[in-house]
Amino acid sequence: MLEFHFELSKEDYYEYNKHHVYYAPANKRVMFRSRYMYPLIFVAFAALFAFGFPDIDPVFRGSLAIYSALFAVFRFVFFDALTDRRIKKMIARAAQDGKLYNEGPRSYCFEEKSFICTTETQTLKSAYSDLARVDIGKHAIYVYDGALKAHIFPNPVFADEEEKNRFVSFLQGKIDDGNEV
Repeated sequence: MLEFHFELSKEDYYEYNKHHVYYAPANKRVMFRSRYMYPLIFVAFAALFAFGFPDIDPVFRGSLAIYSALFAVFRFVFFDALTDRRIKKMIARAAQDGKLYNEGPRSYCFEEKSFICTTETQTLKSAYSDLARVDIGKHAIYVYDGALKAHIFPNPVFADEEEKNRFVSFLQGKIDDGNEV
């Protein structure tokens, strides 16, 4: 039986959201479009304004082409910074409204057939078959029980890397066993 007691910080929420935005299967297409397709569209607009529309004033066309090209470069170069800023604003807004998921101290108890998550306000018992996947991030382990929701286990919760690996192996084995049934 494994037990963990900890409290998540805003930095943990930030790292989870960043991990989810960049690595979740549901977001891969959206991230590709945001990072590459939108700048390419503005490059196409720049080319269209530069070489098309011969009836329009060349200075006006040139300025539109330059603005489109600059926007494409800005969007591509500063994509990560803009995404991080959006994530931080979202977390600040959720904290201000008192709606941070997993807020407050918690404890997890992993038993043979299920696990129990206890917070100040509730106790949830879940079967391992409810879990979707385990992701290992730079700063935490994320145990997803759906496409958008995960249990966050920050790295300081584990005594060492070996304990962390045993935990991941344990959960992955339980998820795999649940999927075989």
